[in-house]
Amino acid sequence: MALVGAYRERCAALGIKPNSQLVKTLPDAAAALTELDLEGNMIGSNGLLALLDVLAQCHALHRLSLKGNMVGTAPVEALVKVLRDHAGVRELDLADNDIRLAGPALLELVKANPRITKLCLEGTHLRPLFCNLIHFQVQRNRAGGQRPRTAPARKAPPATRESLTVDPSPGIGPQRSSLRASQDASSPAERKTVQFEAKDAGAAAAAATRPASAPAPDIDKSPASDPTKSPADSVGFGDFGTFGVAIEEGSDGGDDDKGGGG
Repeated sequence: MALVGAYRERCAALGIKPNSQLVKTLPDAAAALTELDLEGNMIGSNGLLALLDVLAQCHALHRLSLKGNMVGTAPVEALVKVLRDHAGVRELDLADNDIRLAGPALLELVKANPRITKLCLEGTHLRPLFCNLIHFQVQRNRAGGQRPRTAPARKAPPATRESLTVDPSPGIGPQRSSLRASQDASSPAERKTVQFEAKDAGAAAAAATRPASAPAPDIDKSPASDPTKSPADSVGFGDFGTFGVAIEEGSDGGDDDKGGGG
């Protein structure tokens, strides 16, 4: 059956009037139809449903434009079922049609039919999420099923090593920092020398900043001058003997006096 006859029959089944412009455009043989541009023909949702049988027969069709035809979500979802296994379609234009709920179906279409490499969705009110996903999948179809290449991320230059420390002691911190920086750049044999130099420099700087101490007072080291010792402790062994003798003489004299008195 000719394409025009199939289209008229389908319109009669749906109870709609055939689109006069479409009737003039359709060829007799399906193999002769490679491109169908219906932009601005106002075929409507029912008109698209009547055209589905014709599209299923046209295996050589590679481009279909339904831009600005006042079609809705339901007929587009039905169109997806026809085109998902279509062997010829490459480009599909659905711009300027309110099909805001057809995002999942269109995403399924471009995934199921990798031959579709161009899909125009301007003015369709689709959610941005589905627009981005569909666009990504179409790019993948163009790349032959591979993920689209993206520009490689530029690597940040390697950070330079800085060993700067702050020392709370005045006059020592910057000197230690410079010595540590030279230590990082030196060889293992030189590092020991730098460490010793750092210690000597730190000690010299610490000694320079320490206040001068007052001279120690002259302290008499003799036993008598020690306040922690009693006078008895300061008496020598010879003195103790003399002192004992004096006591004995005193006690004897006392006894004699007592005796004389008696």
